[in-house]
Amino acid sequence: LKNNFPEAEIVGADEIMVALRSIKSENEIACMREGFRITELATQEVIRTIRPGVTETQMVGVAQRVIYENGAEYEGLPMYIFSEKSTRHAISRSSHRVINKGDIVQLNLSAKVDGYSPSIGMPISLGKLTPERRAVIEFGLKAHEWTHANLKAGVLASDVAKGFLQFFKDNGYEKNYLYGPCHGTGMIEVEAPWMETSSNYLLQPNMTFQIDTFVTTDTFGIRWEKGAVIREGGCELLCNPIGTIHELEF
Repeated sequence: LKNNFPEAEIVGADEIMVALRSIKSENEIACMREGFRITELATQEVIRTIRPGVTETQMVGVAQRVIYENGAEYEGLPMYIFSEKSTRHAISRSSHRVINKGDIVQLNLSAKVDGYSPSIGMPISLGKLTPERRAVIEFGLKAHEWTHANLKAGVLASDVAKGFLQFFKDNGYEKNYLYGPCHGTGMIEVEAPWMETSSNYLLQPNMTFQIDTFVTTDTFGIRWEKGAVIREGGCELLCNPIGTIHELEF
């Protein structure tokens, strides 16, 4: 660019683009709602059909079938269904691992509609949870609900992130904390702005976020994730509420 335009001043436009993409129109939000609707159908079908003996990648195939059958143009992210030790990682890849009775399985599914890419995430268990695992899942859900309750226009993003971290500390889970409570979402599932303790921007109406709550332990991890749009008095969910702890019996 400098060689071809020697007289031009070249200035980074990152902040301009983030500002333009952060605040969505109602039409953009409608596209995201449709993506969430389709993602919910895929999530329900995976929960209905998962069994001990299937592989992680087989269940991703089930989710892919459902999103395309119901109008998605593509996956909104590389969908993942992984189990046991892989769930310790915030992001991992589905593998040919066979899912067994008693396993924790993490679902994070996404359907792209008109270029918009929301996702829904939740842990499920193939059988009864141990008390220790249930405690982690229930804490993650409480932290997730804390975030939902504290999102509204005019709030400083770093204040939400600091409060979220304090919630982990107050409940004895500081060592299980990995990242902040939300990230922007839209044309990609994870887009700016992020919400961390250093985030010095105010939440504004029609900003869209994934409320993304991850808790890691030495042997497994869990994520609760859903989408929301910032409004004046709070936030509006873009999908049905999540929070059912699925203990599947076979």
